[in-house]
Amino acid sequence: MTARDQLADRIALILDPDALDPVAQEVARNVAEAVIGMVRPLEWSEIDERTAFSRRRYVSGGYIIEYRLHGQHFDLWVGHNATCADRYNTLEAAKAAANAHHRAQILAALGLDAGEGR
Repeated sequence: MTARDQLADRIALILDPDALDPVAQEVARNVAEAVIGMVRPLEWSEIDERTAFSRRRYVSGGYIIEYRLHGQHFDLWVGHNATCADRYNTLEAAKAAANAHHRAQILAALGLDAGEGR
C-alpha cells in the first residue's frame, strides 16, 4: 500500500466512518495526493573544493554528495555526523537516493510508509 493510499484511508475514515460515500472517498484521495505531493525534492548547492580525495561537493541540508577522485564515484553522506557513505556511479543516482531518503523521512514523520511509488 502506498503512502498516498494509507493517508487517503485515514482521511476517508474521518470524513465517512462507514466508508459508504464515494464523494468522501474521492475527496480523501485528492487530499492525500496533494499532501504527498507537497514533499519537495532537495535543492542542491555545488561547492568546488580541492582536496586530495575530492573535487566537488553537492550539499542540501544534511545531505552531502562528494565526487571522489579515487575510483571516480559519488559518495552520499546522510547527516552532518555520518561516519559512512553510500557509493554511486553517477551524480543522478546519488541525488535520487538522497531524495528517496528525504521523502521517506518526511512520510515516516507523518506515520506513513514510503511504499512503492506514491
